[in-house]
Parts: sequence; structure tokens; C-alpha cells
Amino acid sequence: MSGNTLVSYLIPYRSQPNPLPDVYPTSNDSNSSNYSSKCSSILLKLPDDIPPVPPLLPTSTSPYSPRKKLPLHKLIRLLSSSQNPPPSLSSSLSNHLSSHPSSLLQPNGVGWLPLHLAAYHSLPYPYWCLVVDSCPPPVLSACLRARTPTGGRNVYHFLARFCADVRVWDLLVPLEPRPVLDEGDDGLTPLGRARVNRKGEDVLRALEGWTRVEEGRVR
Repeated sequence: MSGNTLVSYLIPYRSQPNPLPDVYPTSNDSNSSNYSSKCSSILLKLPDDIPPVPPLLPTSTSPYSPRKKLPLHKLIRLLSSSQNPPPSLSSSLSNHLSSHPSSLLQPNGVGWLPLHLAAYHSLPYPYWCLVVDSCPPPVLSACLRARTPTGGRNVYHFLARFCADVRVWDLLVPLEPRPVLDEGDDGLTPLGRARVNRKGEDVLRALEGWTRVEEGRVR
């Protein structure tokens, strides 16, 4: 990984109710000034302790795209909406994440990361396993902790509303438990959101357990 392809995300995490972070590209090539001029503020609340990651797009292009759907967002939407997706889609997801893990940190035009969309559209459990297997732990942690610009919700808030498969919780929360205590702009934690949406008893029990553990850890 060359130094001129790194993008540092210097973003405060929950230092304010709704922090509005900026992205600061660093580049030594001849396109750095052009790249800097094209970068926009991303209204996405990412944690501040993630390492620099290479952008999916070339350094002459902003990592933020006004397009509604980036390639990984489209792929996740296809996998979520297809009852029997062809094996080629699974291979495409695995290959894409292996080649471009930082694409998980690219928000779309409304500031959602691919995993926000995956939770919103109830991505099936096997594909969550693919994401976990293909994604570097620091990047996965950052994605799970990131909150959307509208609503201030993290991935667990969306899972609490749309996902009824407790296996997804058992897969993700041990890898990054801190977001279970995050409150959205409506004041609800993921557990509160799950109760409002009357999730199944297995999901509620699991989420109650993870919440107790985290509350004990931060005391």
C-alpha cells in the first residue's frame, strides 16, 4: 500500500450529539490539489480510531459520491432482495471485499455505508459471514460503529428493526459490542428499537444480554 493512496478519516466519535466529520485526503501525487478541491464533507459519524485505508476510487476522484448507489451498495441490495441469488453474486461479494475492503467505508449519496444498507435490507446470514471473513477487523469495527447522518443510527439499530435472525447478532456483536449502547437521535438504543419493533424473544434475549455486559464494562 503506497503512501499516496491513503485516506485518513480524522473524525470525532460521539464527541457531540451529531458531529459532522470531514474527510482529509493525503496525497503526494500531481492530482492532490485537484483531489482536495473535489472532496466534500461526509455527514457520516465514523469513529476516530480507525487506521488509514485505501479508497476504492482513484486519488483523482473524491471518495464521496453523490450517486445514490455505489458498486458494493448495489451488490448488497441484489443479494438482499434475491430469493435465490446465483453463486456468482456471492463470489462477486467475496472478491470485491478482498480486493477493496475500504469500500465498506464509502458512504453513498445519502451518507449510508454498505453495512447500513445490508442491515436495512436484512442481508441473509451467510452473506454477513462472507463480510466478516473478508473484512479487516478495524474496518469492520468502524463500519459497525458508524452512525448515519439522518437519525444517528448504527448498523445495530437497523438490525434491531429489520433483522429477525439471531445468528447475525451472535456473529457481529462479539466482534464489536460497543454500539449496543449507542442512542440514535430518537433516544433509542438498539435494544430499545428491538422492543419497539417487537422482535422475537431470541433476539431480545441476546440483545439484553449483550447490553448488560456492555453496561457493566463501561461502569
